[in-house]
Amino acid sequence: MQLTLATCFTALAALASAYTPANTALPPSGNSIGHPELGELIPAGQTYTITWSPDNGDRVTLLLLRGPSTNVVPILTIAENIPNTGSYIWASVPSTLEPDVTGYGIQLIVEGTGAYQYSPQCGVKNDAYTGASTSLTSSSIVTLVSASTTSASSSLSSGSSSSGAVTASLTSSAP
Repeated sequence: MQLTLATCFTALAALASAYTPANTALPPSGNSIGHPELGELIPAGQTYTITWSPDNGDRVTLLLLRGPSTNVVPILTIAENIPNTGSYIWASVPSTLEPDVTGYGIQLIVEGTGAYQYSPQCGVKNDAYTGASTSLTSSSIVTLVSASTTSASSSLSSGSSSSGAVTASLTSSAP
């Protein structure tokens, strides 16, 4: 899969969202997550019910996280700005998720306040995983954008007369 600067910007736009970010200046609080439990495997390609105690806020966002417990990174918005009912049926867990026993988690964020809570570390069971993932991590996107920006800067300094040419080129090559 060849990635262009336009693809990188499209991926960055997909990561940007309208939900309230977690207020990490404060510790996690409220809305304790019941499922997934520690070490539980979420089945890829199937339906999975996420549960929590709905004791803080009217609306919440659910994010899928990946990484060690000391440095988890959001990789997917599961549900955005949903009613805080205490459960959410994840209709189709992506079949592109890499199987892992404890490298995943879920973050619940209260809309408007940024109060947040983490699930225990859990995993993903994915018997159909082939090793070829089309998803990008935030660090790989930053690396790709940095490399593409450097390349675009070189192109500009070696002959393009304005940044408009780069913008036009990005716009015309966007999927």
